[in-house]
Amino acid sequence: MVKEYAEAATNAHQTSEKGRERYGTFIAWFETALIVLGLLGILLLLPHNTGGDGWVRFTALSAMLTQGQIPDIKYSMVGPFFSIPFWYLGKIYQTPFWWISRYNVFVFGAGLLATYWLLKDRIARGLLRKFFLLLVVASMFSYHLLFYYGEVFTAIFVAVGCIAIVVGPELGGWCAIILGVVNTPATLLGLILLDAKHILETRRLRFVLVVMITIALIMLESWIRRGNPFGIGYSDDYGVRTIMPYSGRPGFSNPFFFGLISLLFSFGKGIFFFAPGLLLPIRKTLRKVQEGTNVDLFATYTLWMS
Repeated sequence: MVKEYAEAATNAHQTSEKGRERYGTFIAWFETALIVLGLLGILLLLPHNTGGDGWVRFTALSAMLTQGQIPDIKYSMVGPFFSIPFWYLGKIYQTPFWWISRYNVFVFGAGLLATYWLLKDRIARGLLRKFFLLLVVASMFSYHLLFYYGEVFTAIFVAVGCIAIVVGPELGGWCAIILGVVNTPATLLGLILLDAKHILETRRLRFVLVVMITIALIMLESWIRRGNPFGIGYSDDYGVRTIMPYSGRPGFSNPFFFGLISLLFSFGKGIFFFAPGLLLPIRKTLRKVQEGTNVDLFATYTLWMS
C-alpha cells in the first residue's frame, strides 16, 4: 500500500513537472512570436522614410554606388557602408530607397540576436525576451527605426560591444564600440569615459589604444573623403542667429555647458524627459539580479552609461 502511494505521488510530481515544462515552452514561443511580430510590424506596416539627415546619407551613398563619387558630406559613412547590400537588394525587389529606409530595423534585429547569443547562458532567457519586448514596443527605438539616421547603428554597436567586453569576446566588443563611435564622432567623449573606467578597473594601460585607434579611423575617413584629416565637415555649418552673441557662427560656437544643459533638461526634448529611468537608483537591484546570473550586470550598465 505504501509502495503504491509512493509511486502515485512520484507520477503526480512528474506529471506536474511536465505540465510546467510545457507551459514554460509555450510562454517562450509566445514571447518570441511577439518579438518577431513586433519587428515585422515595424518593418512592413509602419511608414518609413530616410529623414532629413538620412536623405543626405542616402543620396551620398547612391552617388557613390552609381557614379563613383566619394561622399563629402559632414556625416560619417561608416553606418551607410554596412547598408550597401540593402541598396543592391533594391535592384532585385522594391527600390533602394525602400530597403535603405528600413535598414535600421535590420540593425536593431541583429543587435537583439547578438545580445541574446551573448547572454542566453548567463541570464534567464525569459528575462531577456521580456527585455527585448520592451525595447520593441516601449522604447525610443520604435520611432528611430522608421528612418535612416545614424543613431541606431551607434547605439546598437556600442551596447552590444559593452556586453561583449564584460562576457566576451572582448576583442569583438571593442571592435563594435569603435565602429559605433566612428559612425558618430561626437560620441568620442563617451568612449574616453568608458575607456578610462575600464582602465581603472583592469589597471591595464593598453586599452588607451582603443581611443587612439578610434581617433585615427575618424581622421582617416576625413582624409579620404575631404582631403584633410582635421576636416570635420562642420566648418561652414551655421546655426540660427538669435540674441545670443555666440549664435549664427560656423563650427561648434555654442558653449558646451549650455549645450549639455539643453540635452539633459530641455523641456520635452531633454534626455531626462525621454529616459527618466536613467535617474533611478538601480545599483542594488542589479546586484540582486546578478546573484542569479553569470554576468556582472552593473559593470555592463556602467560601461554603457559611460
